[in-house]
Amino acid sequence: MELSPFKERYRLPLLWQLWLLPCLTRVALFSLLFVVTLLLARLKEVAKVIIASRELSQGILHCLYQIPVIFPFALAFSSLFASLLVAEALSNSCQMIALRASGI
Repeated sequence: MELSPFKERYRLPLLWQLWLLPCLTRVALFSLLFVVTLLLARLKEVAKVIIASRELSQGILHCLYQIPVIFPFALAFSSLFASLLVAEALSNSCQMIALRASGI
């Protein structure tokens, strides 16, 4: 079965198929998980804001304003964990050895 020139030109290389797509999905999942976890860790602050302002909307805004502060840390740790998990999965299925043997 032959691929059309367009599909052949824009097909993902093998390394990207094996590493990039699983890594990006895990990074997104771990980022969301870390942001939620760190927001839950700051619940005492949010409760103080809600009590001081006597409005729930101020507490929600406080949570939303915390996300840009938390996100760089969450992204760094999630990319680290995702790359380790993908490397482990490639190693367990002997694909890492095949990649080394092919010269990548």
